[in-house]
Amino acid sequence: MRTESGGGFAIISQRLAQICQEMSGELISIFKQEAYGYKHRHAEVVTNNIRHSVGMMRTVDTQGRTIMWTRGLPPADELVPFPAPIDRALELFDRMKSARHAKDAATIYGGRYWRNASALSTNDVEALRVLTTINRKLDDVAAERRKDPTQFRREVTAELKRILDGKPVAIRMKPEALEAVLRDGRFKSMFETGKSAGEPLVERRVWLERIWFGYDRRTLPDDQRPIYGYVMLNGEYVAATGPQGIGWYERLKDMSWKIGIGHSDRLSAYGEVQVVLKPEVLQRTTFTIGDSLNDRESAFPSHILNPQPESYHASPKPSESAEPGHLWADPLQAVDRQYDTAAFTKATYAEAQVHGKVTLDDIDHVLLPSDPAPELRRALDDNGVAWKVHNNETIARDGTSEERAAARERIADQRRWLDDSLAKHMRETGAGPSDPDVTTAYERREVFDREYEMLAQPQTPPGDTGAVHSSQHET
Repeated sequence: MRTESGGGFAIISQRLAQICQEMSGELISIFKQEAYGYKHRHAEVVTNNIRHSVGMMRTVDTQGRTIMWTRGLPPADELVPFPAPIDRALELFDRMKSARHAKDAATIYGGRYWRNASALSTNDVEALRVLTTINRKLDDVAAERRKDPTQFRREVTAELKRILDGKPVAIRMKPEALEAVLRDGRFKSMFETGKSAGEPLVERRVWLERIWFGYDRRTLPDDQRPIYGYVMLNGEYVAATGPQGIGWYERLKDMSWKIGIGHSDRLSAYGEVQVVLKPEVLQRTTFTIGDSLNDRESAFPSHILNPQPESYHASPKPSESAEPGHLWADPLQAVDRQYDTAAFTKATYAEAQVHGKVTLDDIDHVLLPSDPAPELRRALDDNGVAWKVHNNETIARDGTSEERAAARERIADQRRWLDDSLAKHMRETGAGPSDPDVTTAYERREVFDREYEMLAQPQTPPGDTGAVHSSQHET
């Protein structure tokens, strides 16, 4: 915490000077360029995203499953005005320069410049450092690909717009957590519950949200904190179902994770239930490619309707020992990212941060991995929340030919991933067939085989479990 003691100010002054020296000339020139359109972002949002009719329009399959939202968004003046990261960096940099100039003048005249100049707080210093680090990574990746830095940023922005366009935002959770949401009428942040499926360090989250969004815990109530979810980049697909299913993350008592062989769904750490939100939440949603906490040195949140290159998660060149194209290579280091592969979903996801509360009114529908317990079914129906069971069995029975083919392709990809993971585990550890983890992996391989064959069989007459349940409306 900053104090007004001379020693405290001296330390901050030294740190600001160090940051100023670290800002490369090339990066500053990129910050200042007009070519990227920094001064016209609001108009760009209006042009590209808001020139559509208002309403709740979506593309659905024959079972009422959301494939993609059609733009049915509120007017531009109703969008939450999150500043673009580059604009914030410029503002902080200008304030820093003003403070340094004031210091020089104060030194000449013997004054105390910290009392009069617009100096940066420790949070602002950290925000500028992170933004500088991320932009340097963007420069490095552009250089590796022999691209002009500004042109590379344009291409990154275009890619983000393409993969995000019309995609729903959802929240993963466990059945018991969904019951609590239905009981409370809204989602609660870790600031209220003290719990998180990820890293439950509240003070670190306070620090990061102050850096990213300028949120001050003294003035922002805990129930207004962002709710963290993800962007459904690949539409709706079958979620993990524990050690025998698609993915396996198990939280241990010592707060560490046990990761199963061949896990291919990072989101399974948060649960198997998928709560899909309405399109209106997009107006108050930011995002990052990758986990915002773990990848905070590589990605900075920006508005999902106005994606910025700082949210892209620029990754450095693979090491000499990496195997390009190999299943174990980092998918974020690839020149052409494959967002729909097991390699990507195993390693990361597109995180969404929804601001200003998420209530039951924001839920469009819920996807469950299996039939709900009577208590959960009753709570869903009593609250008028549409839901359906969504797994490979229901797809085999009720899905279209295209959905069945897509599910088979996904299973085949996951099966290849599992085989590769198992071989690597046995090679590096010397484990044999009697090893518990190997046994579990074999059992999961058999599940994949059975589900693949089930999806290849002729369809049986549709049953009730494939329908969307709602006491309020038909979808």
